[in-house]
Amino acid sequence: MIVRFAPKASEELYAIAQYYAAIDRRLGCRILDRLADISALLVAHPQLGVTVSNGCRRVNLLQFPYAVFYRLDKAANIIWIVSVAHQRRRPDSWQNGIREESAVYLLAA
Repeated sequence: MIVRFAPKASEELYAIAQYYAAIDRRLGCRILDRLADISALLVAHPQLGVTVSNGCRRVNLLQFPYAVFYRLDKAANIIWIVSVAHQRRRPDSWQNGIREESAVYLLAA
């Protein structure tokens, strides 16, 4: 399987990395490293995350207060990351990414 990011998830990740890099450049790199680790883990074990709704799964980003929300497209062999959301601030904001991702998913199918 390969990992792809929905546009909203890419924007969220960029904003998160910028926020941490402003605090300490190494933190910005570290959060990107953690996401790369999670992506590799999901490729090896796509069912790893907890199912949250509508076929969407969640896995926590280690050492940071964020969760990665993703969907599996088994037919296309793709793991779609639909959102990277803070676990305490607006915890349901990731659901907006599912609506947007659905449109991208339909176009890609």
